Amino acid sequence: MTTVLPYSKLTFGISPNLYIIGTMNTADRSIALLDIALRRRFGFIEMMPRPEIIKEIVESKEPKIQEIADTAIALLTSLNEKIIGNYDRDHQIGHSYFTRLNDAMTIDEATKMLHFIWYHEIMPLLQEYYYDSPVKLQEIIGNDFIKVTNSDRSFLVKDELSPEDLLIAIQKLAQKGSVISPPVTNE
Repeated sequence: MTTVLPYSKLTFGISPNLYIIGTMNTADRSIALLDIALRRRFGFIEMMPRPEIIKEIVESKEPKIQEIADTAIALLTSLNEKIIGNYDRDHQIGHSYFTRLNDAMTIDEATKMLHFIWYHEIMPLLQEYYYDSPVKLQEIIGNDFIKVTNSDRSFLVKDELSPEDLLIAIQKLAQKGSVISPPVTNE
């Protein structure tokens, strides 16, 4: 389809194989009327987190880097199961956070990347989700990362673990069916 532009009188056309793709996180809904207007006018394809993509992307010849990727998969799966259980399905963590593990050339680089992803991307997101529910945040991430305070109304973020200690804490957190120990209180 072509048209003549009103001022320049040039012919303008759009190729029939042009697709415009936009993304919207369901957790980011803010203006209901705008969301409804968009939904009426466009087709939607739901794309939920797929942890197995991490394994496909992190094609490392180094088995230790693959172990980090496997830990990331287990962590993502565990976190999302817990988020679905105590929040909702729309606030799950996406697999794209962990795709940069593909850039790691050594186990040290992969461990440092996982450390950065956890402390600077995942933790802040979870803190935002659970800002008004410290106990639920603790149920999600355990006692290694936060301390619930003030009669369960607030929390303190603990000092960052070293990359190696973080890996151990994340492996513990990623275990299916793991029981989160109760909050430690100062009596």
